Amino acid sequence: MLMSSTLADQLRLATDNRAKVFGVAIKDRAAIFSTGHTASGAYWYDRETGRFITSRYYGDELPGWVEAFNQRKPADRYYGQDWETGGKVFFSLTSRSGEPDEEFYNRLVFSPYGNEIVLAFAQELLRREGLGRDEVTDFLFLGFSSNDAVGHRWGPYSEEVADMTLRTDEQMAALLEFLDERVGTGNYWLVLSADHGVAPTLAQAREQGLLAKNVDARGALERVEQALDDEFGEGDWLLPGTPPLTLNRVTLEQNGVGLRRALHGAGGVVLGVEGVRGYVAAGEVRLEPELANAVRLSLYRGRSPDLYFVLEPFALVNGERGGTTHGSPYAYDTQVPLIFYGPAFRAGVYPEKVSPIDLAPTLAAALRINPPALSSGNVLAPALKTE
Repeated sequence: MLMSSTLADQLRLATDNRAKVFGVAIKDRAAIFSTGHTASGAYWYDRETGRFITSRYYGDELPGWVEAFNQRKPADRYYGQDWETGGKVFFSLTSRSGEPDEEFYNRLVFSPYGNEIVLAFAQELLRREGLGRDEVTDFLFLGFSSNDAVGHRWGPYSEEVADMTLRTDEQMAALLEFLDERVGTGNYWLVLSADHGVAPTLAQAREQGLLAKNVDARGALERVEQALDDEFGEGDWLLPGTPPLTLNRVTLEQNGVGLRRALHGAGGVVLGVEGVRGYVAAGEVRLEPELANAVRLSLYRGRSPDLYFVLEPFALVNGERGGTTHGSPYAYDTQVPLIFYGPAFRAGVYPEKVSPIDLAPTLAAALRINPPALSSGNVLAPALKTE
């Protein structure tokens, strides 16, 4: 559940709902949460059909132009068109059935062509919904989620990610050219950022001589369960879906065990797991203050796990099976681009430490509207032009 207003919500409030607000992405959560409660529409890619879909929250049926776009089957043009560069095939865009189907539509996300159909849909949306065609500022969010999928599968130091980055640059150039033609040069602002970085795969880290440990998550959970059984009696102590660790309140109550007492026992076991650096739990922290503070920024009371453990740098849960992920407080996970472009911003490179949470208050200041209700970032004043 979205717990606060977004920048787009504040824009709608400031314009008496005249601002058009849309989100487009591969992922539903990206299109929805980035636009907020009051969006004009949010669309995302359906991996089962290769179509763009939405929710009844925004309307009882898809607009006619969306139906027409889907009827052209934009994803199907990539069937059999392998992702390759310089004669090297990175990924085969086919399916076992021999024709476009759910398997193919899902595979498409793991290639630059996933971003291409997002861009094509966004261009059609700009045309059909008339964004940027009057005096009221509109808002469009684009989520190029295929970069995420490729990064997870092949890791940041792979040829696949390198080629994906080059193609993303070309896609961004195409977007800017389209906006220049459609909206007019100097009549729009663009911000580029990301929600996270990514760790190298275990193989990539080890090739560089880094100590990258494989963490046996299932084994760790089994050890925690066994330790709690031994100390407090047999029971289902952990809720499904962990790690991170969430304790079963029913079992705690049945055995008369306090939450903090159980967490202390679980934490002691976790600290003994190879590749674990420390943890943050209710009433107890076994981690350096800087790292613990970074973890706390990602926790929300009543919705977050009871015990969040942090791995050592470059360690991965079940990383031996390949691929990689994110979620650590280290620089390779937390350092992401934050680029502002347009007439409201002063050109330059700024070495100060900033965060993506500074994006919304900075744009709000440039738009002269209120920031989101729970905004906690800073206005990046040096990047703003003064009148």
